[in-house]
Amino acid sequence: MWFAVVFALYGMKILSKKKTKECLFFFVPWDSNFDKIVDKFWAKHANKIKDWYCVQKQADDVIISASLGFIIKPVMEMLDIKNWVATNYNVKSGKIFGKNCYGNAKVEEFERLYRKEKLDAYYSDSYSDLPIMMFAKQAFYVEGNKIT
Repeated sequence: MWFAVVFALYGMKILSKKKTKECLFFFVPWDSNFDKIVDKFWAKHANKIKDWYCVQKQADDVIISASLGFIIKPVMEMLDIKNWVATNYNVKSGKIFGKNCYGNAKVEEFERLYRKEKLDAYYSDSYSDLPIMMFAKQAFYVEGNKIT
């Protein structure tokens, strides 16, 4: 029920994306098992990482995601990727600090953290990533195993 209310408020533009994420993850500071939940999520979903990526993976790759940082951290460790840009969430306070890493904020955060002029290549399955795709020398839209 709580999720439906939060999504309804977001749909009515009463809540921003940032506040919506905070509301959806409000329980994290009080849930001592949340790390285990995230680990179980990746145990179930890590197999969805495409083989084509694993073959071309480089040491300096950067995962850029609107997801909360603590959610992508386990898969980064599994893939041995050190660099990332994500929504910064304090698991003790339940608050996002800084911007929600979405749209133009992905570009701003990447530039701030890595001081690079352009990404060599960017792969996404979402057209909402157009700002960061425009920031890349090459951009690819991924749909299943199809890359365009």
